[in-house]
Amino acid sequence: MVIQKKNKKYELTIIYVNYKCHHVLEESLISLINQKYSNYIVFIVDNTPGNKEYLKIKKTQEKFKNNFKIVLLKPKYNLGYAGGNNYAIKRSNSKYILLLNCDTELAPNFLQKSIDYLNSNPQVGLLSPKMLYFRYKNLIWYAGAYLNPKSFVFTYHLGRNQKDSDQYNQIKETAYANGTALFVRRDVIKIVGLMDEIFFMYVEEVDWNYRARKSNYKIIYFPKAVVYHKTPLITKKYKSQFRENPFKLYLSTRNIFIFTFKHFSLKVLILFLLIYPLKATLIESLLSIKIIPEFISSQIRAFYYGLLIGIRRRTNRSCKKIMIKEMKYLNKFEKISRSTQK
Repeated sequence: MVIQKKNKKYELTIIYVNYKCHHVLEESLISLINQKYSNYIVFIVDNTPGNKEYLKIKKTQEKFKNNFKIVLLKPKYNLGYAGGNNYAIKRSNSKYILLLNCDTELAPNFLQKSIDYLNSNPQVGLLSPKMLYFRYKNLIWYAGAYLNPKSFVFTYHLGRNQKDSDQYNQIKETAYANGTALFVRRDVIKIVGLMDEIFFMYVEEVDWNYRARKSNYKIIYFPKAVVYHKTPLITKKYKSQFRENPFKLYLSTRNIFIFTFKHFSLKVLILFLLIYPLKATLIESLLSIKIIPEFISSQIRAFYYGLLIGIRRRTNRSCKKIMIKEMKYLNKFEKISRSTQK
C-alpha cells in the first residue's frame, strides 16, 4: 500500500511518530516552513490511544496545508517507535526517509545541507546531524555515538553535555545515527529491511544501523546540519528518574540483550552475559532513589525475554507469537508504569 500519488514523487519523506506530543509537534512543523528545501512530504503516525490527539493533529494538518503536504496515519494500536516508523515507510516511496522526533526544531538550511551531502555520497546509508539541547543551545546532546557490548556503559553519545566547539564540527563515521533525527536511504531499506519491531522502542535504530554497516554502508555524523532537541539536560537526577520507570528499564534492558545476541560473536556474548546482568541489577538498583516491586519483576522478565527473543533472532526462528504477547504486555505495562510515576 503506497499513499503517495504516482504523479508526485517526493525526494524526501519526513516521519513523525506522535505519542501525546502534539504540543511540541506543531513547533517542529513550523521549523520546517523556514527550510529552503521543499521537495518533501510529511507523514504523522499517531500512536496515542483514543482520538483526542488525532483530532488535534487533524486541525494541524489543515493549518499547514498551504505549506506542505501532511499525511496523517492512525494505526489500530500503539506500534511503538519501530512499528510506527515502519507503518509510514511502507506507505511512502521517497528516495530518502527522515525520522524526526516531535520534540525537535530544525536549524535553517538543515534539510538542504543533509540532502546535498547524501546525494554526493551514495555509500552513506544512514546519517544524523549534530544535536544540541533546545534550552541550552551551546551544549551538545549528540555528536556521534559509541558502542561496546563488553563495557558496563554499552553505548553513549559522544560530546554529551559538552560545550559546542570545533572538535564537534568534523564529518565522520560513527557507531550509529540516532533516531531522534535520522536520515536513511531507501536503497538501504530494500537491502536490510525495515526496523525490527520486536524492539518497540530503544535500541531499534542501533540495530538498523548495525545491519546497514554489515551491508557495507557508512554511518555518518553530519555536523553541518543542526537539530535542537527539547529534552532535559542529562544529569544524575534525570538518570535516576529513568531508572525509576520500570517500563523504560524493561525495554532498554531487554533490547540490549536482543541486539547483542543478534549481532555479536560467542566470545562477546559470554563477556556481555558476565557484565551486563550484574550492572543492570546491582548498579541500577543502588543508584535508584527508590526500589519499587515493578522494578525487580521487570528486570527479571527483561532478562528472560531478552535471552528468549535474542536466541530466536540469532537462529532465524520466528518471534511472531512472542511479538503478539509482548505487544499486549507492553501496552498494559506502560499504563501501570505511568501510574506509578504520578
